[in-house]
Amino acid sequence: MPNQDIRDGTSFALAPAGYKTISVVLKNHEGREIDIIELVSSYKITESIYQTYNTLELYIRDVVNFLEEFEISGQETITITFEKEDVVIGLVRRTKTFYVTEYPEYGKNSAARQQMYLFRGVSEHAFLSQFKKISRSVNGEIKNIIRDILVNDLNIAPERIEMTPEPSPKIRAIIPNMFPIKAIHWLLRRCYDTHLACRVDGHCSPAHR
Repeated sequence: MPNQDIRDGTSFALAPAGYKTISVVLKNHEGREIDIIELVSSYKITESIYQTYNTLELYIRDVVNFLEEFEISGQETITITFEKEDVVIGLVRRTKTFYVTEYPEYGKNSAARQQMYLFRGVSEHAFLSQFKKISRSVNGEIKNIIRDILVNDLNIAPERIEMTPEPSPKIRAIIPNMFPIKAIHWLLRRCYDTHLACRVDGHCSPAHR
């Protein structure tokens, strides 16, 4: 699989967004893991200030009927590890785990004897959010309420969350039977501070005016 804006034979990034992919580990419903980096033709991780999670689109070129042998059933996770050499802080390594949500595209080339798949996935906390709703009263700073939802309802480790030292607006309200991610967005719409409410693994959840 080609690297992303990396100088050949090194981990040095030619562009700020350049990373060298180290591994792409697929885990199935039985807990079996395998590195499929050699099958991956391309992938895209999307991050936006308008959502609180990342999304993944990953294309797999299968020439050995691997996906059937590995019993792909829709309960998989994909963990991508990538790194780059930063001129200031040195080697930077990142690991992102995604829960597969759909396989919207599939194609087969009989002449080339290969199959192509598109996997789509979301961050773990976005996947878990769809299986739980919260309905409770909240009171305090919005950034602290959001942090509590991330930790207690979406199982995000506290050390992964960066909090702004700046104060955020205080609120007293009732979260009306919402998915946790929807509840976070609902809270942010009631926030007028111009600073970030919180940051999870480098991903921003902006506060609104």
